[in-house]
Parts: sequence; C-alpha cells; structure tokens
Amino acid sequence: IFYSFIYVIIQLQDLALLFGSIGLFVIVACLMYFTVKINWNKSDYKPAIA
Repeated sequence: IFYSFIYVIIQLQDLALLFGSIGLFVIVACLMYFTVKINWNKSDYKPAIA
C-alpha cells in the first residue's frame, strides 16, 4: 500500500504536494483514532504505605 501511494504521488507531479498532504493527514488521523483509548499515564507503580 505504501509503495503504491508513493508511485501515485510520483506520477502526479502537479498534485504531489496536495496528495502527499492528504495522505499524511489520513495517516495521522488513523493513528489518533486507534490510540485514543490508550492511557499513556497509567503506571503499575504502587508506593508502599509506611
């Protein structure tokens, strides 16, 4: 899929910037959608009560 995307961008020289920007936007949007439920601040560390 990646190589076909690069091939299409190379063939569309006049619209390469537009299609490249749209492609990057779609990739970032997918990453944000699939990682929205990950709790990045979750820690398994439990301090001992003294």
